[in-house]
Amino acid sequence: MPSVVDLSTDPAGSDTDDLLALPFFDGLRPGPGVADAERALGVPLTDMLARHGFRGQQGDYSSFLVPGGGRARGIAAIGLGAAGDGPSAVRDAAQRLATQAAGSASVATTLAMLGPDRAASVRAATEGFLLGGYRFSRAGSRPVEGERPAPPGRLTLLVAEAGRASQDALARGIVAGESANWVRDLVHAPAATATPAALAEQMAARAMEHDAEAHVWTARELERQGFGGVLGVGQGSRNEPFLVEIVHAGAGGAPLALTGKGITFDSGGLNLKRDPAEIAWMRADMAGGAAAAAAVIAAAALGLPIHAVAVVPLAENMPGGGSIRPGDVLTHRGGRTSEVMDTDAEGRLVIADTIAYLAERDPAALIDVATLTDAGGIGHALWAAMGTDQALLREILDAGEAAGEPGWQLPLRDEYRVLFTSLSADLRNTPRHGADTSVMAATFLREFAADAPWVHIDNGSTAWLEFDTGLWPEGATGSPARALIRFLETRAAR
Repeated sequence: MPSVVDLSTDPAGSDTDDLLALPFFDGLRPGPGVADAERALGVPLTDMLARHGFRGQQGDYSSFLVPGGGRARGIAAIGLGAAGDGPSAVRDAAQRLATQAAGSASVATTLAMLGPDRAASVRAATEGFLLGGYRFSRAGSRPVEGERPAPPGRLTLLVAEAGRASQDALARGIVAGESANWVRDLVHAPAATATPAALAEQMAARAMEHDAEAHVWTARELERQGFGGVLGVGQGSRNEPFLVEIVHAGAGGAPLALTGKGITFDSGGLNLKRDPAEIAWMRADMAGGAAAAAAVIAAAALGLPIHAVAVVPLAENMPGGGSIRPGDVLTHRGGRTSEVMDTDAEGRLVIADTIAYLAERDPAALIDVATLTDAGGIGHALWAAMGTDQALLREILDAGEAAGEPGWQLPLRDEYRVLFTSLSADLRNTPRHGADTSVMAATFLREFAADAPWVHIDNGSTAWLEFDTGLWPEGATGSPARALIRFLETRAAR
């Protein structure tokens, strides 16, 4: 990924970067910096693009060489569409630029000069370029045909001024982009190496690097603390379960509490998954836990004046002689019991423990993130959100919109609670009737949140993409780490 992002007030065309990227709107209407570049280079860029059929539509991209300053200069034109000057359009354009500009050593762009809020554009361009430049290290020693070249090593954002607001936006964009890419690294790592112990170590190490506190709980500590859900799910694997608690004590008072599902591999347990295409990427089942950890670590990196805590349960759901069986009863943190009707509905069993644990602290907000289902069938562009506090839900949805990681609210109905009655426990882990949807999973988890303002995010449809969307490549996205970071930033600003 790009290693350096910086700001410059130099006019477009006066820099020495390998590639100068300029925005255009629909109808080939030039964006910021185009006129400066034409004067500096002495080349009618708009006329040249018109002859090549470039129209400035969203997603359009054209690059070419022009003479300038005694050498050939690389120019890239980026299409923004009819009204693409908001942060989301800037972020998407920068993300595409990072992909298209692969192979260039350095890139300068005027994307950060778009829109009325220039600081927001600086942040969006920074995040987008870091996300678009992401590469996961492929195993093996031989080159792969069609593999993308390395992304640019440096991005220079050309701006009208580089004052405190722009510098702060740049720093926040770097933290958000790098945090999401760290989540993608964890999600992409093979489950054979990304075991509960290994992920616990990596999360704790990153937390301490950014001045957050970290404590790793062993299976013995989990047993002492009554985390029967985490222990039950993990008991079928030779890799023992762990738990990581990360604290950013940037202020006093009730904590903002985050937790996330950390199933390092989900075979389905004894209720094996039936779809081999799905089970092949079940190393992604810890994406929610990674996003929760990343958000609190980012709060520490930014020095936000908040009290935030992330608790991530890590376990491997495997079939074996020691595995939990359908019909077994688990005792969760706090004493509530659940009957295991489906061992492939294991995520809610581990999250139930951590929700109950965090609810004991009377948090100002309690958010869990988990790849429990396909997020209610709302597609790869949206995560689902449900909860007991409408104001908190609105905050989180607004944070997702601002971060370019939008969600969608689904209903949580009291009348569905009867579907979770059990003959042998306080409740069962799947409903008696009907499909086991995101809403049903949240209905189960609701029982463990007590009176805390609580929201459940199902990122099952957004954490891992099974195809290239044109903007995002196949694989991990880091969702919704950036949305959670925005939420914490908003609370800090209040």
